[in-house]
Amino acid sequence: MEVTFICNCGVCNSLLVEIGGVYILCNIPCDVERLFPNDETKSILGPNGKIHCIIATTAQGLENVEALRELCDLSTTHILCTRPIYTLACIFTRQVLKSQKYHGDVEISGNKVKYNSYVINRVLHHQLKVEKQFNKDSNDVPPYLQCEQFLNNNLLHAISFKEVSQLSIEVDVEFACLKSLVNVDFVATASGFSFGSSNWYITCCGYTIAIYGESTNPMVPTIYKPFDSTLMESANYNIISPGATCQPKFQTTSKSEEIKFETYSEPAQQLEYTVQLITIANAAIDGILQGEVVIIPVDPFGNVTFAIIEHLIIAMEKRLRQHQMVRIYCLGDCMQDLFNFGTKSAEWVHPERGECAMHHENPTSPFPMLEKIKESNKLFIGNSLNDLKTVYRMPCVMLVTSFFQSNCMEFLKQKISDPNVNFIWISNRLKQMVLGHARPFAKMINVFLEPRMTFDALCNMISNTRTILVPQPLEAAAISRMQTHPATFKIGNNINVSIPLPKGLIKTSLLLSQFENVVLPNLKSIPGSSCKVAPLQIQSQVAQDMVLVSNDSCKRNVPVMFGTFTVNQVVKQLQQEGLRNEINVTKSNQYPFVIHIPERNIVIIMESPQHTIIEANNDDDRQFATQLILNFLTLI
Repeated sequence: MEVTFICNCGVCNSLLVEIGGVYILCNIPCDVERLFPNDETKSILGPNGKIHCIIATTAQGLENVEALRELCDLSTTHILCTRPIYTLACIFTRQVLKSQKYHGDVEISGNKVKYNSYVINRVLHHQLKVEKQFNKDSNDVPPYLQCEQFLNNNLLHAISFKEVSQLSIEVDVEFACLKSLVNVDFVATASGFSFGSSNWYITCCGYTIAIYGESTNPMVPTIYKPFDSTLMESANYNIISPGATCQPKFQTTSKSEEIKFETYSEPAQQLEYTVQLITIANAAIDGILQGEVVIIPVDPFGNVTFAIIEHLIIAMEKRLRQHQMVRIYCLGDCMQDLFNFGTKSAEWVHPERGECAMHHENPTSPFPMLEKIKESNKLFIGNSLNDLKTVYRMPCVMLVTSFFQSNCMEFLKQKISDPNVNFIWISNRLKQMVLGHARPFAKMINVFLEPRMTFDALCNMISNTRTILVPQPLEAAAISRMQTHPATFKIGNNINVSIPLPKGLIKTSLLLSQFENVVLPNLKSIPGSSCKVAPLQIQSQVAQDMVLVSNDSCKRNVPVMFGTFTVNQVVKQLQQEGLRNEINVTKSNQYPFVIHIPERNIVIIMESPQHTIIEANNDDDRQFATQLILNFLTLI
């Protein structure tokens, strides 16, 4: 098994796992160029640039699928994700498809993808580039996740939590003319980070691998389905992605010397998640009381949007008077689609919220507080400024999200220089994109909102007897962990783990007709050899290993018998034992012979002169039949 951490940015959490010849890409990287290293002698992907499966821990893991399809042939690649991730990814990739450029530098949510001449030449050299299946100037063509070719080929597996998805993957083996089918089981469990966010358990070649994406502590209150640890004990190997746990500290940019930052006395990264949300809400109310517009840039995938709004509502009810009319605006690409999905997500939220939403008599929204203020005209949602211009009032709180090169991004860059606007930054991602347009002494507050659990908290839930694989950025945390807790860590951006895979030969008998009809038509020549092979798909019964008698057993004088007997001898012996009513014997002149004794429900199957099977309903009948057979044998 080989694990390659493709990107350590802590945002895309992209890694590649190869086991049993199956190449599994977990989350498409923000920079797809990382899949094509500069070293021509080494390839990250499988043979001929093959990716057998793509799994996503969040919707962001599929954000860059449009760029990947331009560089890799995905015509047979399976994509596995939970149903919310697929729904949200379809919403976001459509927006990406409208804005994405295929030449020069392309910004994707704050990350750059450079399509230089080297990448193009490498792609053409390996014949990986597929024909464009759409016109980049057309807005009517659906994204790849919704195109008919992808959906009709049964390549999409949108599943529920703990639903097992078993795939038979055709992989290349030693010779190019040979193919092998490898069965791989995929199971997703809740990670508690966002709608449908998941950790993955992959079973292949008799081993189970756990891949942990962004995960929240199950003890921390969250609006999403909480972290599920029920399958962690089953994992032989545990892979922690670079962004699965919270970072040690909040990183600021080089512009920090020119800007006045208002911070709270207690280090933000040490605050509990709930306290962080309360801090953000109170900071927003402080700005409102001063007559300002408060802007909170949030992640475009809505990971914390709903939680912030709920805490804003609570803070307003506590600190504002009834006559003070303060509105909350949610502005951003696909924001309306995100809220429409949220109101129908009973299966993917915290069980307490889900029970209310699925009540058989009076179902309600999983977010009743949001529905209440929306009905009272205090919450407005829009994908663009035009959607909100008729209802915009000051003072207000605006939650703004944006993809690259959009009107909402231009809006943020414009407002960063407005003296009447107070920014609350909860993420470093959008901040880096906007900060270059900030004026000196702009009003900003940094409150690091961190829902993810710590590295130690995740390791505490993993058994000390299991192997944990971590990327290079987590080396310090892993070393510190090993000093206080017994654990086996493998550290590096490219990790090889020796796993003994099942191997062996299958011996069978074929009729001449079977050989002519099945084997001969499939014979293929091996290059450089006079041999021919016939790659066939077969089914074999699983048999238990032979149980060897130990030395201790020999010391107990285990009896060893030898001898033979016939069917007539067994029947005669049964009659002498008083079983005269009915003894059924199969009418056959060759093995196997079956003797059925209905009176005691005993079946004696004589497979061969050296192999006899006794079946009975209880131990007494089984011992009776066994002793009867032993009467014909001689003790050594």
